[in-house]
Amino acid sequence: MTTTIDFDRLTEYEFCDEIGGKDYYLYSSDKEILFTIEWDSFFFLIATDYKKMNKLIASHLFEGFLCNDKTDHYWEYTVE
Repeated sequence: MTTTIDFDRLTEYEFCDEIGGKDYYLYSSDKEILFTIEWDSFFFLIATDYKKMNKLIASHLFEGFLCNDKTDHYWEYTVE
């Protein structure tokens, strides 16, 4: 099911209440940016082109790391 959320009318708290713990793929109406939550790994994923990503990084609203199609992560951390 697809629904529309107007981000301009929501505070960050309302946004959190709106999505709750559900699995969502949130994307702009032009489908040029994707935001989703990787619940098992406890981080958010933002997918877009380099130009838009650079604007997001410059905004200092997010903390994270850049990934590409070769990026991998492991389910658990083990010390050898």
